Amino acid sequence: GLGGVFRHIQLHIVDQIFTGPVDLQLCRAAGEHTGEPADPVKNGYLFDGWYRDVDCKEHWDFSRDRVMVNTCLYAKWKKLDNAQRYVDVLPGDWFFADVDYVSAHGLMAGVGNGQFAPYASTNRAMVVTILWRLEGKPASGGGSDFRDVPAGMWYTEAIRWAAANGIVTGYSAERFGPLDNVTREQMAVILYRYAHFKGYDVSARADLSRFSDDGKISAWARDGLSWANAGGLISGMPDQTLAPQNHAVRCQTAAILHRFHQGIQ
Repeated sequence: GLGGVFRHIQLHIVDQIFTGPVDLQLCRAAGEHTGEPADPVKNGYLFDGWYRDVDCKEHWDFSRDRVMVNTCLYAKWKKLDNAQRYVDVLPGDWFFADVDYVSAHGLMAGVGNGQFAPYASTNRAMVVTILWRLEGKPASGGGSDFRDVPAGMWYTEAIRWAAANGIVTGYSAERFGPLDNVTREQMAVILYRYAHFKGYDVSARADLSRFSDDGKISAWARDGLSWANAGGLISGMPDQTLAPQNHAVRCQTAAILHRFHQGIQ
C-alpha cells in the first residue's frame, strides 16, 4: 500500500532570483496535504504565488491540492517598475524620491515582499548601523559599556564603533536603548556628531524660536537640531512645529538620509 511511501514537494525559485531549493516539505503518504512555506522575499519583486509549471500558469493551492507524485513547485515573481521599487511607495507620495534614493544607494532597504513600510518606526540601532555601513563597516576597536548591547547582535559592531568615535553616547554610560524608536531630535544629534566626525562644516545654525514647540527641544539636542534645520535635513511640520520628541518613521528617515548623503559635506 501507499501508507509507508514518502512523497516530497520541492520548491524552487524562477529566474534564479534565489538559487537552489528554498524549502522541502515531506508527506507521509501520497494524497496528503503539504504545509505552505513562508513567502519568499526579494526587494524589487513581488511574490505572486507557487505554481506547478516553470511558466507559472498552473497555480498550486496548498489548502486543496495534494501531493500525488514527487512535485516541483515554482515561485512566480512580479518585477516592480523601475520607477516604483515598492508596492507601498507610490510616485505621488511626498517621500517617493527619497525612498528611491536611499534604496539605490544602499542606505535603506525594503522589509520584504516588495514593501518599504514607510510609516513604520525607525529604531536607534538602525540609524547607527546605516552610518556604520556608510563608513565601510569599520572595526569597533573593542567593546562598549552599554549593558543592553550584547555581543553578536546585528547592531553590536555599529554601536560600538559609533560610541568609540563620539557619534552616540547613549542614555547613560550603561544604557543605549538600541531598539527604542529614534526621535527626530536624536536623529539630528547623531547626524550632527557624525558630520563632525567626518570633518564636515557644522557651523550653520537656525533660529528655532520660530517653531511653536521650541521649548520642547532637549538642551543636549539644541545645537544638533539647529544645525540640522539650517542644513535642510529636518524641517518643520505643517502646523509650524518641529516635533523634536516625535518618532521618525521610515519615510521621514529616508528623507533625512537623502538630504544628508546628497548635500552635507
